[in-house]
Amino acid sequence: MPAAAMPLEDLERWLQARVDQHPVATSIPMLDGYVAAIVAGPVSMSPLDWIRPLLALNVYAFNHGGTPEFAAEKTASWRSPTSGSKS
Repeated sequence: MPAAAMPLEDLERWLQARVDQHPVATSIPMLDGYVAAIVAGPVSMSPLDWIRPLLALNVYAFNHGGTPEFAAEKTASWRSPTSGSKS
Protein backbone atom coordinates (compact mmCIF):
# COMPACT_ATOMS: atom_id res chain seq x y z
CA MET A 1 0.00 0.00 0.00
CA PRO A 2 1.36 3.47 -0.76
CA ALA A 3 2.08 5.84 2.09
CA ALA A 4 -1.14 7.43 3.33
CA ALA A 5 -1.70 11.10 2.68
CA MET A 6 -2.52 11.47 6.38
CA PRO A 7 -1.17 9.27 9.19
CA LEU A 8 -3.93 7.21 10.81
CA GLU A 9 -3.44 8.96 14.16
CA ASP A 10 -4.06 12.30 12.44
CA LEU A 11 -7.07 10.90 10.59
CA GLU A 12 -8.51 9.70 13.92
CA ARG A 13 -8.13 13.16 15.46
CA TRP A 14 -9.49 14.79 12.30
CA LEU A 15 -12.59 12.56 12.33
CA GLN A 16 -13.26 13.28 16.00
CA ALA A 17 -12.86 17.03 15.44
CA ARG A 18 -15.56 16.91 12.72
CA VAL A 19 -18.33 15.48 14.91
CA ASP A 20 -20.30 18.74 14.57
CA GLN A 21 -20.38 18.19 10.78
CA HIS A 22 -22.03 14.77 11.31
CA PRO A 23 -19.68 12.35 9.54
CA VAL A 24 -20.95 8.78 9.52
CA ALA A 25 -17.54 7.60 10.73
CA THR A 26 -16.10 9.36 13.77
CA SER A 27 -13.20 6.95 14.37
CA ILE A 28 -10.89 4.62 12.44
CA PRO A 29 -12.73 1.48 13.63
CA MET A 30 -16.04 2.95 12.43
CA LEU A 31 -14.47 3.92 9.11
CA ASP A 32 -13.01 0.43 8.68
CA GLY A 33 -16.35 -1.18 9.56
CA TYR A 34 -18.28 0.89 7.06
CA VAL A 35 -15.68 0.33 4.35
CA ALA A 36 -15.81 -3.43 4.98
CA ALA A 37 -19.60 -3.41 4.74
CA ILE A 38 -19.54 -1.35 1.56
CA VAL A 39 -16.96 -3.61 -0.07
CA ALA A 40 -18.70 -6.83 1.01
CA GLY A 41 -22.20 -5.57 0.31
CA PRO A 42 -24.40 -6.80 -2.50
CA VAL A 43 -24.31 -3.47 -4.37
CA SER A 44 -21.25 -1.90 -5.98
CA MET A 45 -20.73 1.76 -5.06
CA SER A 46 -18.43 4.40 -6.44
CA PRO A 47 -15.97 5.62 -3.79
CA LEU A 48 -17.30 9.15 -4.32
CA ASP A 49 -20.73 7.95 -3.19
CA TRP A 50 -19.53 6.60 0.15
CA ILE A 51 -16.46 8.65 1.09
CA ARG A 52 -18.32 11.97 1.23
CA PRO A 53 -20.92 10.91 3.83
CA LEU A 54 -18.44 8.83 5.82
CA LEU A 55 -16.12 11.80 6.25
CA ALA A 56 -18.73 14.61 5.97
CA LEU A 57 -16.99 16.13 2.97
CA ASN A 58 -18.48 18.49 0.45
CA VAL A 59 -17.98 17.96 -3.26
CA TYR A 60 -15.17 20.51 -3.39
CA ALA A 61 -12.90 18.39 -1.16
CA PHE A 62 -12.09 16.26 -4.21
CA ASN A 63 -11.01 19.23 -6.32
CA HIS A 64 -8.25 20.67 -4.16
CA GLY A 65 -5.11 18.89 -3.06
CA GLY A 66 -3.11 19.99 -0.07
CA THR A 67 -6.08 20.32 2.31
CA PRO A 68 -6.83 18.15 5.34
CA GLU A 69 -10.10 17.12 3.66
CA PHE A 70 -8.28 15.93 0.54
CA ALA A 71 -5.70 14.05 2.63
CA ALA A 72 -8.46 12.37 4.68
CA GLU A 73 -10.32 11.38 1.51
CA LYS A 74 -7.17 9.92 -0.01
CA THR A 75 -6.30 8.01 3.15
CA ALA A 76 -9.85 6.62 3.44
CA SER A 77 -9.93 5.59 -0.21
CA TRP A 78 -6.65 3.68 0.21
CA ARG A 79 -8.32 1.60 2.92
CA SER A 80 -10.80 0.24 0.35
CA PRO A 81 -9.70 -2.58 -1.97
CA THR A 82 -12.23 -1.41 -4.59
CA SER A 83 -11.17 2.22 -4.83
CA GLY A 84 -8.49 1.68 -7.45
CA SER A 85 -6.11 3.90 -5.49
CA LYS A 86 -3.70 1.16 -4.50
CA SER A 87 -0.60 0.53 -6.52
